[in-house]
Amino acid sequence: MSNAPNGFPHAPLWAWSMRAAVFPGEGIDGGQLALLEMSDAQIREGVERFAERGINLIQTAGFHARFMWIPYLERITELNARITAAAHAAGLRVYDHHSSNGLWHEIEGRYRGWDPQSAVNVDIRTGLPLPKGKPKLICINNPEYQEHYDHYVLDLIAKTGVDGLMYDDVHFHRGQYGCGCRHCRSKFAERFGYEMPKPGEWPLDDYASAIWRDWIRFRVESAGERIVALREKLPTDFLYFSCMSAGVIGIDDVHHGGGSFEWFSRGTNCLFSEGGALYCRNELKWDRNLFDNWERLYVEKKYAGGIAAHHQQPSLQMHYPGNADDGWFAWAITKCMGMNLWRCDSNLYGGPKYGDEFAEWEPQYDYLNWEARHEGLWRYCRPVAEVGLLFSLQSKIHGGADPQPHGEAFAGWAQSLQRAGIFFNVLIDADLEDVTWLKGIAVLILPNAMSLSDRQVAVLGDYVRSGGRLIATHRSSLLDERGAPRGDFGLAEILGVHVGDRPPTLRSSLCLDRRRVGHPVGADLPPRLPMPTMVPLRWDGETSGRRAFAWLEKSRRSFEWPATPAIVENEVGDGQVLYLMPMVGSLAYREGGFPIWFTDPQHERVIEDVRKDESCWMITESKGTPANGKWMYVDEGLDGYQRLIVNAVRHFLPRPRVRVDGLPEGVLCELHRLAPDPGDTSDRGDRLVTLLNMTGALHRHGDWLHRTAQPAYPGLTGEVRLSVREPEIDDAQLFSPDLPEPLSLPVLRDGDGATIIVPLEQVARVAFVRLTSVG
Repeated sequence: MSNAPNGFPHAPLWAWSMRAAVFPGEGIDGGQLALLEMSDAQIREGVERFAERGINLIQTAGFHARFMWIPYLERITELNARITAAAHAAGLRVYDHHSSNGLWHEIEGRYRGWDPQSAVNVDIRTGLPLPKGKPKLICINNPEYQEHYDHYVLDLIAKTGVDGLMYDDVHFHRGQYGCGCRHCRSKFAERFGYEMPKPGEWPLDDYASAIWRDWIRFRVESAGERIVALREKLPTDFLYFSCMSAGVIGIDDVHHGGGSFEWFSRGTNCLFSEGGALYCRNELKWDRNLFDNWERLYVEKKYAGGIAAHHQQPSLQMHYPGNADDGWFAWAITKCMGMNLWRCDSNLYGGPKYGDEFAEWEPQYDYLNWEARHEGLWRYCRPVAEVGLLFSLQSKIHGGADPQPHGEAFAGWAQSLQRAGIFFNVLIDADLEDVTWLKGIAVLILPNAMSLSDRQVAVLGDYVRSGGRLIATHRSSLLDERGAPRGDFGLAEILGVHVGDRPPTLRSSLCLDRRRVGHPVGADLPPRLPMPTMVPLRWDGETSGRRAFAWLEKSRRSFEWPATPAIVENEVGDGQVLYLMPMVGSLAYREGGFPIWFTDPQHERVIEDVRKDESCWMITESKGTPANGKWMYVDEGLDGYQRLIVNAVRHFLPRPRVRVDGLPEGVLCELHRLAPDPGDTSDRGDRLVTLLNMTGALHRHGDWLHRTAQPAYPGLTGEVRLSVREPEIDDAQLFSPDLPEPLSLPVLRDGDGATIIVPLEQVARVAFVRLTSVG
């Protein structure tokens, strides 16, 4: 078995076509002791029922917070062994899913003489562990925890024969304030060369402080290192993944939970995200409506796909749909993104309930069996676009928890490119460590990527000088990899601008240079675009290779200050750089549905009191209920900046290898390469173009939304034209669960490649177009 970029073997081959579900279908978190009494016949019946529904990977039953069930651990192991034996006999695989360190209430007994409550997280504000009777997590840096947990899981694997492990809750409790135990303090001092502050001396939530930034990064790195340490002890041919939720817009994963997709992927062989990585700004008050918030869901999935692509891992996603049709949509968008589905309904976590799809098995919900018949459409999916959009974890964690100067910038670019039908890949910080990772990327975008290392700056310089096209915005490269200010852009030489010593006016606008109005970058732009936040700039003026496309509308001319450019293009070696001063992505970002009038603010009160050392999941208590709440589509971004994003990319890449024309607004279109094996990095393999009809969720500012909307798929008309210059296409077929058989599409060849015409009336809900390469 070959190794992935993280140095560990790739996921087992069967894992690239996994279709997962919870066995026996409920009770994932609860410790339902009745499950221990299941007979072998009941287990066989349940496994066979899952197999009939297209499932090939099942999660073992219940007892999620495993160290809360110490008196029952032997019986839980015995149950898992019987489930695994029955699943293997039916040709299914099994993974065990449990919280590695959750203690939601008081426990009984000790494990091998060790009391898990002795290792709970310590609050850095008080220096005290969480009190008895409160939900808590065990510290992942505690060596006794590591020893006893590793012993437990290895013993479980040996006695049950399970094929995989979902190692859950590998993070810290109490938001960003845990853990300050002696083991964390010792590891922190060893890592950074100085002691953690004492309680009461912390620069809490101050991202301008190097100490606070080190603290946030320490927790992220600790979680990733814990994942790696366990991986080193696991069997080679074994599925291993861990849980993380929101990554781009949400703050809980990086700033508060102390975990990250990217650091987890340094040890796992499968990327997993819970809830489809979807959370609204008002956390958990949307009641899991995926359909109406699909654009935000799309952003999170693109980021997850970028990490999975870098580490050559399959990606497994779980959602909490509000109804059965929403569950179908969760499957459709996941497959459009080239990922695998963990099928679940929101009954598992007490959300809006709908009938069990498996029990009803209505034809329109039998999507997993359809997927099973067409596994070749997704095996070893790889991104193949020539445009690369960076999501920089460094920039996210150093930019502050709120607002999200990098997360929203990334989201605005991703949404705008998607709406324009421009195919793009997501890159991560590790892709900038060596120029070889940028092979095949013709245009690279840095969306307010503030934090870059000297090495990354050098790689970007080499990339541009050798012919690459770079688009950078706002504060990109003003901080180093630890978040320390540089004083000037690290990329100043190739950007063609520098940080000035004279601050601009507080509010201004971008005005196109009249000489550039007819230029592709300025096409269809309004003559004036608002710029609420600016960077003080200076430059050395125009040259034969450096020019301004736009200027700040306002500058202090009465003080004889020079005019300030807002968009600068600079030729560097064989490449070109476009610097955009505005927060382009943030201004283009469509936030989507927002809970309005859900709560009664006048009745809210804080129920977490650190001084009394109390703890609760929710920070506030309110008398508001879903019944008195309404949801509104509140923000669709600035159209001018969305156009600027599209213009900038098309200016640098006017003739991509694969282009889509005629794409209606609201139709999601993605491009993949079907690689011949997990580790393949060549350009070989068929192309897969996916189409998802989201025109039923084309909301505008002020639209009222329904909490648990039934997805609607209005009929489409017209045609989409796929122009393919490379590779040479031999055949094209359209697959859809709404069609009885695949549909052959005409391939019209000309001197510049081939054109494939897709009739949109055949895309009722979702369609997958496989383009077979010659040879």
